[in-house]
Amino acid sequence: MKSVLTDQVLILFLLMLVGFIARKKKLLNNELNAGITEILLNITTPFMIVASFNLKFSSSIFHNAIILFGAAVMAHMISILVGFLIFRKGPVADRKILQFVTIFSNTGFMGLPVLGSLFGPMGVFYGSIYVVVFNIFVWSLGVWIFTGKEGFQFWKVLANPALIGVFIGFIIFLGSISLPAPLFQTLDMIGSMTTPLSMIIIGSMLTELKLKELFTGWTLYFGVAFRLLIMPLLTAFLLYSLSIPEYLLKICVTSVAMPAATMTAIFSEKYHGNTILASRIIFITTALSLLTIPIISMIIEFIYE
Repeated sequence: MKSVLTDQVLILFLLMLVGFIARKKKLLNNELNAGITEILLNITTPFMIVASFNLKFSSSIFHNAIILFGAAVMAHMISILVGFLIFRKGPVADRKILQFVTIFSNTGFMGLPVLGSLFGPMGVFYGSIYVVVFNIFVWSLGVWIFTGKEGFQFWKVLANPALIGVFIGFIIFLGSISLPAPLFQTLDMIGSMTTPLSMIIIGSMLTELKLKELFTGWTLYFGVAFRLLIMPLLTAFLLYSLSIPEYLLKICVTSVAMPAATMTAIFSEKYHGNTILASRIIFITTALSLLTIPIISMIIEFIYE
């Protein structure tokens, strides 16, 4: 498992390097990145999710999906508790960012491709359940963090393409519907584009880093530490104490171990938050996650030895 994880993380790093070089060579720019991101969010990721649900119904898989849903809820709840307890003081604009990044990881844009690389289609299947919980919390509590008002936007939860993909996939799974080979292969081929495209875009984004400004301020380090190390470890020990099956624990904790959600910057821009701090944390956690994800995985392996 360790060698497989190392290889997969190295592959992700090399894909990001391709994006970094492509941006430096001006083959990519902000407009192209925005367009490709829309394709990822609205086409390739939903297709990847639907393809992962192309399974014959199994009561054990369904049971595990319910367990994963509960584990994802608990993971978010402990993150909420920690986020609001630890980051309850300081400038309001900074506090909102720190609370948000403590709770929300990049579970869709980066998490699903990583889970697919590490655990195959079943990793995407169970990771999609985590995405459902993420969307419920991000469009309710996430909005509330920035607005201070009742921010639950039910229509946005339902209209999320990834969530629509989960609903369609569950219909296929529960009905044991066998998709026609041309349709499945189309979904699978387009969905398989998610990992390389998402990593290439992240690599392209990393070219915008300004080293002189990047590492200033202790606020930044608190946000990065809680996002990449403290929350995954707390979640791992919580789920382990509850005797969550090892395979499901690994999927849930890997989802938590992802870098800061890109929604941090989107919400910050929309609701006039500290966009600079949000962007810096997203960039740094994305880069460092290539190191911290293997570390978290090795700690989990040690727990189960």
